Amino acid sequence: MKKNDGRPAFPIYQEQMNLGDTAGPGMSLRDWFAGHAGQEALALLARYYGDDWMESGLVDAFDKLAETKMAIADAMIAERDKEA
Repeated sequence: MKKNDGRPAFPIYQEQMNLGDTAGPGMSLRDWFAGHAGQEALALLARYYGDDWMESGLVDAFDKLAETKMAIADAMIAERDKEA
């Protein structure tokens, strides 16, 4: 079953934009939410480690961080759907 992606975050309506067949649905709302989830934590880590973040071992944690950000996005979409 396909995961609920919240529909397009910034839908493009081909008729309104007069773009013909070149317009697509754009980024999903899930991707938009995930992109913003945890930005404060990343900013703090970047400030703490500065230019040495690549050698700090944080690179190995990025897979887990990506999973966590997507889980936050899924929770945000589920909560949004409750209100609808």
